[in-house]
Amino acid sequence: MIGENSDIQADMAADFICVCQGGPLEMQAVLLIASLLENKKVDGEIIAAVPVGDHIQPISDTTDDFLKHHGVRLVLIENALDSSYPIAHKIMCFNIEHKHDCLIFMDSDMLLLTPFTPDFLVTYQDDFAGRLTDFSDLSRSEWATIYNYLDLDTPDCSYRSLASDDPIPLSFNSGLIVTRTASTLFQAWMKYARLLNDPARFPKTRPFLDQISLVFAVRTLNLGFDLLSQKEHRSSPIFPIDLVDPPLFCHYYENIHLLGDQVLVPFCRQLIDKYDHLGNILADDRDLCLLSGS
Repeated sequence: MIGENSDIQADMAADFICVCQGGPLEMQAVLLIASLLENKKVDGEIIAAVPVGDHIQPISDTTDDFLKHHGVRLVLIENALDSSYPIAHKIMCFNIEHKHDCLIFMDSDMLLLTPFTPDFLVTYQDDFAGRLTDFSDLSRSEWATIYNYLDLDTPDCSYRSLASDDPIPLSFNSGLIVTRTASTLFQAWMKYARLLNDPARFPKTRPFLDQISLVFAVRTLNLGFDLLSQKEHRSSPIFPIDLVDPPLFCHYYENIHLLGDQVLVPFCRQLIDKYDHLGNILADDRDLCLLSGS
């Protein structure tokens, strides 16, 4: 019985990771991490993947101190895909060692608005979980060209993009990814990202190369997958946030969207009041500084 209980406890844990890159994304990442500190109600560590390399701005000493003070593990990463495509840093996150089977990746421009409890991990136990895209990244013919180039069957366009309601092949928004096969996913994701990293042949894959290549990794690995709903991952302001029933994760994309939201602003101000030095870090951003009245 003791061993069985230990296994159950392990299943109810998850590690959370985001990219924390020096510059504007740094403030977003710190705000996201503060929301995790507030609302993460499962065991597991928080990991900040910090890009390094030529022409990459380091994070500030204040941010470094804040993260370490709150037990966040900092891991240096390098862009092994293409330095001209910094979004690839997110792919590198899946090659980082982590303690628990479940790894949850979040884009920096997200917030965990409500408590993340074991209920989520009970509901989503497949190899992979992600939400469908809001809009179609490519036309049906452009998808078909890529499938043909990769020598794969013509895509099944029976899914619907959430905002535009266009028929699309399976295509995930890569802002929130839940996986129990991170290292395997990383290898396949990098393979397809490299194959499709050809702007001359596929000019419209930028800036969506990460999303477009992700689906081929999931499909060719035959990963079991779950589709997250807008209750778990909601894009704002495309879909307004309900005051009474806010989502788990909010994806606000631009700081101006955060500042104009009647749910996000008071939530962020509560974080600033609770976590020392958070306001000082945000003060370096011309928009986010308004959250603390700086």
